[in-house]
Amino acid sequence: MKIISFNVNGLNSAISKGLLNFIEDEKPDILCLQETKCQNKILTLNTYYSYWNFSNKGSFSGTAIFTKYKPINVYYNFEDDFNVEGRIITLEYHKFYLINVYIPNSKSNNIRLDYRMEWDDRFFKYILKLENNKPVILCGDFNVAIKEDDTNQKESVFLNNEVIEFISLIDSGFIDTFRYKHGNIKNAFTWWNVNVGNKELNIGSRLDYFLVSNYFKKYINDSVLKSDINISDHCPIMLDIGVNTD
Repeated sequence: MKIISFNVNGLNSAISKGLLNFIEDEKPDILCLQETKCQNKILTLNTYYSYWNFSNKGSFSGTAIFTKYKPINVYYNFEDDFNVEGRIITLEYHKFYLINVYIPNSKSNNIRLDYRMEWDDRFFKYILKLENNKPVILCGDFNVAIKEDDTNQKESVFLNNEVIEFISLIDSGFIDTFRYKHGNIKNAFTWWNVNVGNKELNIGSRLDYFLVSNYFKKYINDSVLKSDINISDHCPIMLDIGVNTD
């Protein structure tokens, strides 16, 4: 199964920059999008079921999943109304859960740090609760670089408590599929501040991840960062995993 995750930084913008050609070339089994910034289902793909979660703040945040395989259940939030920014979609299949997520950014001056920490806490508890039932494939933009090798920005914008939260998820038994397949490779990023030419200089951070339950370890064929794709300030990431939905 081929799964692609992509923070498009505005779906309309991404479509105008060649997103449809990218999808046609890649032909993923499942496509997970973050930061769609729309309030309507503005994209239809033949042979795919689509699921959308919109923010209550208008053209902000938002997630979508396109899948060739109809899930048995779809969940759009946690078990309460805390998540109102369209940041998560969970598809339940017979053998696993697939979670597409766009984790909040703490923003400059940490004005959303408290919200981010509360969100992380609830989200990680939600993941672990699901995993008690069946394995989980988790993808999206986590808005944090977990290791020193995951960023070469001169001044790190990532806070220690954000990193600790992320590491706690890894320590609970989840696998960072890119590091699992490619070790401690350096200068492998998924986000660049394109406004100041950092993409050309490869000054960036790895913010986008595929994490999977340890159960899937032997089924991971490859995990790739498609840094040559210039549609967003992020690049797509791809997971090739030897499982099916039945």
